[in-house]
Amino acid sequence: MLRSGIVTFISFDHDLGVGPDGYTVACYIERAVADGHISCPDWAVHSANPVGRDRIISAMRSAERLGSNESEG
Repeated sequence: MLRSGIVTFISFDHDLGVGPDGYTVACYIERAVADGHISCPDWAVHSANPVGRDRIISAMRSAERLGSNESEG
């Protein structure tokens, strides 16, 4: 769905139960933006997990910077 361009906003929770967590999704977005596959969507973090929240914020801020660099280049 992220690659399709349908997703323009994402709100992250870190703890999603069994399997990947919200940070995994944020890292995917960061890599996809860096590789030029997607634009960075607008985002928010609603997770109550403070460590997970900080990691997601870090990855998404990086994705925003990478996306800004792409548009300047």
